[in-house]
Amino acid sequence: MVAILASPTLAMAQLKDVAATMPAQLVIGSFVLSASGFPFSVLFGQIPTIWSECTDLSEREALSAAVLGAVMRLLTAGAIATFLAPLLS
Repeated sequence: MVAILASPTLAMAQLKDVAATMPAQLVIGSFVLSASGFPFSVLFGQIPTIWSECTDLSEREALSAAVLGAVMRLLTAGAIATFLAPLLS
């Protein structure tokens, strides 16, 4: 949750401390999300403004593209965690 809502860097530091007490799928998924470095504050705050100024996209089109990318990132993290966890256990 910290990686998504606040700061991926902080999430990595916390993950190091609690990884032994968490299931392998959550650790792997959290690592993938933290490594991607993309909190929702960037998604809803910075991307629509910056993309709409730098491209010919409207803020709505930029936000739609960013949300699609975030959904793809979450699905990818879940898939990687699902397939790697059995290999590491």
